[in-house]
Amino acid sequence: MNTGIVYASLAYLSWGLFPLYFRQVAAVPALEVVLHRTLWSLVFVLALLAMRRQWAWMREVLRQPRVLGAFALSALLLAANWLTYVWAVNNGHVV
Repeated sequence: MNTGIVYASLAYLSWGLFPLYFRQVAAVPALEVVLHRTLWSLVFVLALLAMRRQWAWMREVLRQPRVLGAFALSALLLAANWLTYVWAVNNGHVV
């Protein structure tokens, strides 16, 4: 079986099960859930980069305002996506 199909199936399964988790934390505001997700994702990625010692690319990125802008825009769009998703689950707007 093609590994891409397996990964896609697992992604759809996890996205399908996420509302069950987010319904359990419905008492917590959507913004707080997204902020926690952002913070702990940052901690995880920094730990991963530290373990693999892959910091060299960051120096180049920090010198390129256009790339930093693209990263900032993508971060903003991801945050808006997640905030909308968590808000929709918490307010019963998920099919």
